[in-house]
Amino acid sequence: MPAQIHPSISQRLLARDAIKLGRFVLNTDQPHQDYFDPPLESPPETTESEQIDLVEVRQDDAKAQAAASLDPIADVSRSKHDQGQVAIATAKSAIYQLSNSRNWFRAALQEQKTRDWFERAILEGSEIYLIVGYQAVHDAQLSKEQSVSKGNAAILRAPIAAALAMAGVVLNFGLSVDPEISRSASKSHVAGESHVALGEQISAVQYRKVRFKWYSSRNLDKAQLEKGSWWKMQWDFRGQESGVNDVVEPQLSDDESE
Repeated sequence: MPAQIHPSISQRLLARDAIKLGRFVLNTDQPHQDYFDPPLESPPETTESEQIDLVEVRQDDAKAQAAASLDPIADVSRSKHDQGQVAIATAKSAIYQLSNSRNWFRAALQEQKTRDWFERAILEGSEIYLIVGYQAVHDAQLSKEQSVSKGNAAILRAPIAAALAMAGVVLNFGLSVDPEISRSASKSHVAGESHVALGEQISAVQYRKVRFKWYSSRNLDKAQLEKGSWWKMQWDFRGQESGVNDVVEPQLSDDESE
């Protein structure tokens, strides 16, 4: 299980009711859209860790560069550098985590409504995540700064020496007569803001990604299907042979990137 809590997307705070422990979501960018809360009678077991005088600084740094060579005529390159920084300061915050997330996951899969929701997500090609933790801040001071710089560079060469040689002209001195013209340009943009987020809001969310193992019902009997968290898909994939890879077993990954 990942030890750290991942910053909420777009370096922004989320409303308190946008997050719920034990909830399945399809999009970590928008966890309050297209989610599913398992219809279990007992609420999930949770742990809480309070913090005071919290100050956090998060920084994202992305660089990209592309180059094209039209040798021996010209070289062209483009670069882009995105850098963002978010600072959060609050006198009171807390981290909430789902206890025994695997047990909650297995219990949720026993519900037919959960399986139906999973099947629709699978058929739509969506990824599924389980919310296992979040960080809440109270009356936090939020400061953001974003900078973007772009650059272009070009080098143009005039192969005069090669052209003279083809024409039979021999140069007796060692210096090159090929001129080279270079040009570069860059521009940057910096934006920032600072404000106080009143009340309790979510500054970070922790997910565990759901992955799937597939089996063929031809090789399984009814007793095996009734054991554990396997089940036979109600809907077949178009063009798929009957009885092949039609049994799914969802599992929680230990790493969100898996």
